[in-house]
Amino acid sequence: MTVDPKMPIAILQTLTENPQLGTYVRVRARFLVDARAGDKILWEDGQSTTLDKPIAGRIFTFSLRLSLRPLHGVLLTRGVKLPISLM
Repeated sequence: MTVDPKMPIAILQTLTENPQLGTYVRVRARFLVDARAGDKILWEDGQSTTLDKPIAGRIFTFSLRLSLRPLHGVLLTRGVKLPISLM
């Protein structure tokens, strides 16, 4: 698979109003790649997120402690590692 680094593989947005560093936020992630329940995101601060059942198609929600801004991570799906960022 060839990924164009200029094209985002996911659109991530916080559902929490005015998120502050150190607090937990709810995140909605819409993946443009084939992400599935059970796939993991390894965040640069050491956190790990395992995707649950999608709410629709490739749209997932999850909670995350906001420790950095932007927060970068790697999506691990079907043996492929893809970079993602939460601005």
